[in-house]
Amino acid sequence: MNPLLTTDDLTICYNRVPAVHHVTLELSAGRLVALLGPNGAGKTTLLKGLARLLPYETGNVSCDVPIAYVPQRNAIDWDFPITVRALVEMGCYRDLGLWGKFTAENERVVTAALEATDLVPLAERQIGKLSAGQQQRAFLARALVQQADVVLLDEPFTSLDIQGCEMFVAALHRLRDMGKLIIVAHHDLTTVATIFDEVILLNDELVAAGSIGTTFTMENLRRTFETKIFLGEEGTHENREAKDERKSAFTEASELPDSTDLLDPPKPQPGSSITTDTSDTPISYTASEAIPILSPIEEKPKHTKKKNKRTKPEPQSDEDTFELFG
Repeated sequence: MNPLLTTDDLTICYNRVPAVHHVTLELSAGRLVALLGPNGAGKTTLLKGLARLLPYETGNVSCDVPIAYVPQRNAIDWDFPITVRALVEMGCYRDLGLWGKFTAENERVVTAALEATDLVPLAERQIGKLSAGQQQRAFLARALVQQADVVLLDEPFTSLDIQGCEMFVAALHRLRDMGKLIIVAHHDLTTVATIFDEVILLNDELVAAGSIGTTFTMENLRRTFETKIFLGEEGTHENREAKDERKSAFTEASELPDSTDLLDPPKPQPGSSITTDTSDTPISYTASEAIPILSPIEEKPKHTKKKNKRTKPEPQSDEDTFELFG
């Protein structure tokens, strides 16, 4: 089967700094794919690159069918005054153009999308009044109306309860069975094997990609979720020798005495002896006679300033006044 979407040596940068680099993929129709990686691994950047929303530094994306991209929930204004049906109808605008007339065929496609996502009873509800799962299904219905064969979803399971997850997964499986290629940025590793057919493991660069059985392994997960350092060469992280050197240095450092033992030595018990090495000949003291190595600084007595009491001048007699001014 020929791949529906391919990337060749794809690199995407922000201000000349690679966010994802040298990614080569081949993905087929009728597959539900999980995009996995730690925070900051470039999952959103890769999805936007596949949707051609970001420029490429190197490489290219090959896809001859329409692509729909659904962003994260926090990127959407849920207070916008629009109903579920009106939101789904927006998927027709690409074909209708600015002044095109909404036809009966468009109405049929919109209704079919609402039925496929179980949103017919909520069609006239404002989107902000929906639950998180219903909101995600509304955007999934719009992607169906766009006649997109590739659907890119950025963390759609965020804030969904158990029932919402089950209904959303059912909608994804229906789209997959219709021959759609669906790529989902996902975080919950415990649900990957039960929901998805394939995985893409990403940490700035492609770690592994393939079916669940062969790719979703502990070794690949360890490589994916470890911190990597990009050295500027294709497919190159830190070499193993450098890691071994750091590990050896860490092991040696862990064998050193605890710094708190050096700063706060144990206090002597009565009757025990203490040996000091301050001179060539060690001198022993009993605990009762022990003297500190460093004498504490004697606290100087505090000098209090005496307040000078202002005394009122004694009243002068008339004679004094006469002698002074007379």
